[in-house]
Amino acid sequence: MTCEELEHKETEHVHSNRIKTLGRPDRLRSTTLSDEVLNDCLVTLGRLAVIFARIGEALSQLPPPAASPPEARIPSPYLTAKGAAEYLNVGYGTFRNWATKIRRTRTGRYRREDLDNFAQMRRK
Repeated sequence: MTCEELEHKETEHVHSNRIKTLGRPDRLRSTTLSDEVLNDCLVTLGRLAVIFARIGEALSQLPPPAASPPEARIPSPYLTAKGAAEYLNVGYGTFRNWATKIRRTRTGRYRREDLDNFAQMRRK
């Protein structure tokens, strides 16, 4: 018999001095449980503790999950002056000399497309 069945049986056979009402007379509850019900519940809890301990042991023996590969980062089409100098493969000072001839955004960054166009004009 399960713990719930025993508790239901105990509630049906409980004496009137051990019943209390919870606001409504049609909702009666037992305030005590028999020793048989308590022992059954303790046995069930003991079994559950053993089961959870075995699950914990099994989980601890599993290999750690593989690390997910890093997300591929999409390069920004906008570069700082230092990034633009590296992109054109020239020194920073050289790029600063050329920078007056290259269009840039309001934030002071250079578009890769504009840098490519400038490099093509320099080659001609």
